[in-house]
Amino acid sequence: MPDNYTCAWTGSPGGACHFEYLPAVAPHRENCYGCIATTAGPSRGYVCEPNLPTVPMSGTLPNVLIVGDSISHGYFPVLSAAITGTVAQLQHAPSNTGTLAAGLDCWNITTLLGASGALPKPWDLVVFNFGLHDTDEPTPPPMRTIGAAVVPTPASSHSVANNMTLLRQYTEAGVLRSGRVRRGLRALTTPYMAGGVWRTLELMNANASAYMASVGIPEVDLWTPIVKHCGPLPYAYCDICSGSTPGHPVAANFTPHYTAAGYALLVQALVPAIKHALSQ
Repeated sequence: MPDNYTCAWTGSPGGACHFEYLPAVAPHRENCYGCIATTAGPSRGYVCEPNLPTVPMSGTLPNVLIVGDSISHGYFPVLSAAITGTVAQLQHAPSNTGTLAAGLDCWNITTLLGASGALPKPWDLVVFNFGLHDTDEPTPPPMRTIGAAVVPTPASSHSVANNMTLLRQYTEAGVLRSGRVRRGLRALTTPYMAGGVWRTLELMNANASAYMASVGIPEVDLWTPIVKHCGPLPYAYCDICSGSTPGHPVAANFTPHYTAAGYALLVQALVPAIKHALSQ
């Protein structure tokens, strides 16, 4: 455990538990670690533990690791049901890795090491998605008042350049040169209407796709299936967007998440892309 860190309960019994970080430490560093209760109940003791993949690697099937933000956590159960035990042994890095900065900070812990502190062999495939947390508009976005209206604060453009810098570092140091990943597959960031941040994400995806093509890493397009279903950007309502109703449109919605039908739509794109990447 890092000096002066503490474990903190963040919910009711059975809820999440995470590392509290000091004010001087960059946000999301706690995502490198998790906490487990030594006894039941939120008032009892906790033990800090690294946030490590815990499913044993398969000796017969390809081993696939999913790393990313909450979107990847949303589609993971559906994806796992579709391919685990037949196509591959699939698991997700336990935490919401959040930003690319957090992905870099946690790479050796969350992604490359098994529960014993070392991998018995390299991952056959690492599927990674980042982006929603890499704009200057966090999720959920902060609100500001314009006249009588309360609206999300829009993202600024410098986050696009920062995203590419971090993506290059993550890809080159981890996916391409770590020696612990046989191949990578980047998942495009999904749209997010709040605050007009979809424009920033669209540019991030375009820049990232050009870079991935230059280094030979394939991609799976999770952007287009959502847009085809929901309609031209920006759409004000979509039935597969979590919390989106005609009276509460996605443009003012705080969550970029999807319903079960939305995640199933993403998995329709993920399954053939993973199969193809493993066949190369």
